Amino acid sequence: MMGGLHIEIAIMSMIGSWLTGSGWTDILVDAGVTSPGRAESLLSCSHVKRTTYAHQVTVAALVILEGHTHKSREICSEEPYLDFDEWCTNRTEESVQFLFWSITIELDVLLLAYSLSPRESNFIKYKRVLVDICPWMFALDHTNYARWLPVFVKTLQELEIHHHSINEEFMKGKFVSMKTNRSFSAIADDQLHKQSNKKIKEIGGAIGLLNNPTALLKWTVGGPDIVKMISDLDLEKIRNLLRKDSESILLLL
Repeated sequence: MMGGLHIEIAIMSMIGSWLTGSGWTDILVDAGVTSPGRAESLLSCSHVKRTTYAHQVTVAALVILEGHTHKSREICSEEPYLDFDEWCTNRTEESVQFLFWSITIELDVLLLAYSLSPRESNFIKYKRVLVDICPWMFALDHTNYARWLPVFVKTLQELEIHHHSINEEFMKGKFVSMKTNRSFSAIADDQLHKQSNKKIKEIGGAIGLLNNPTALLKWTVGGPDIVKMISDLDLEKIRNLLRKDSESILLLL
């Protein structure tokens, strides 16, 4: 299995290659979505959470702007009415700039669809999105993933033929790991591994913990309560992030 988190990072890096030189980072800085010092790092996905957030805000703003432009044309123009899809097709043929940002929407939607599939433990969607991503790895010259991602996809597609029992388990959602029993909490195995490593390598590390009986006892007894407090805190953080997302999208419009 190729790591789901590392594939997601590669997708964001690939989109960064597409957006290089487009002024995307300048727009995000002007809108206050990111700072000047962090803007360029979004192109290479140096920080997964920040880069994902930037793409979420970008695609939301672009889709809203498309809708507003179509409605304003309907009101002001004397030309025959065109439905949204037909209007978009005509605009991509007339304007290179419109085509560029339409492709940006397409790439960001692929990224978000890929991010969604492990969260939902949806193996069919996971394979379908990977198939759509493969040509872009070739087009934007990401050699390693252009070479090996199609091999990985073909292996997944042939599981039903060569390893039927494994395919059945994957269809049940067991190609990812569940941190809790809550829906939408599944994550890729390599992401879980990184998170586990971070927890065990905190101040003192595993050696400092296991060599100190008092520290080990505190960790064993207090661990469940600490997890509960962190979970409760996460709910409040999610509410704050949702408010921040709405404000950032409005700034881009």
